[in-house]
Amino acid sequence: MKGGRGRHAVIAGVAALVVAGTAVAVLSGGSGSADHVAATVESKQTNTTTRPGTATSEVIEPDPLCVAHETRAAAIGALGAVDNPAERQAFVLAELAFYSDAAGFEPEPDATAFRTLADYFDALRVFFEARGWQNAGLTDIAAVPRPPSGDSATRTSELLAERCGVAPPTDTP
Repeated sequence: MKGGRGRHAVIAGVAALVVAGTAVAVLSGGSGSADHVAATVESKQTNTTTRPGTATSEVIEPDPLCVAHETRAAAIGALGAVDNPAERQAFVLAELAFYSDAAGFEPEPDATAFRTLADYFDALRVFFEARGWQNAGLTDIAAVPRPPSGDSATRTSELLAERCGVAPPTDTP
C-alpha cells in the first residue's frame, strides 16, 4: 500500500476530527457535518453500473453501503443547520440508522467499525432523548458521549471512498 502508516495516521486524524466535529455540531446546533455530507453527495459515483466491453450491458446491483450512505446524506442535507430539537433528533437518528444498517450487511471486520459508530450515535440518542433533544448545558457537558477511539471512523471513511466514491473528510470542526 502506498503511503503506509503516515497516510493512515492522517486519515485517522481527519476521521477523528470529523466524528468530534459531528458531536460539536450536534451539541452546539451547528451544521458543520451536514455541510460536509451534502458536499460528499456531489462527489459520489453512480451506484448502478454496467460492465464495459460486453455485447449486452450487464446491470450490477447497487452497493447497499452506497445506497445507505445516499439515504443518510439526503436526510442530513435536507436539514441544513441543526439548530433545534427536531433537527437534532433527525440528525442523530439518520446517523444511527446508517451505521446500524451498514453493520448489519457488511462482513467482519468492517461490520465492527460500523457497529462501533452505531453504538456512539445510539449513546447520543439516549443522551439527547433524556433531555428532550435540547442542547447540552454546562452541567451536562461531562455526560455527553465521547466519540469512539481507534480507527473505526477511518475504516468507514475508507470503505465509503473505495466503494462509493465519497471523498474522505478534509474539513475541520
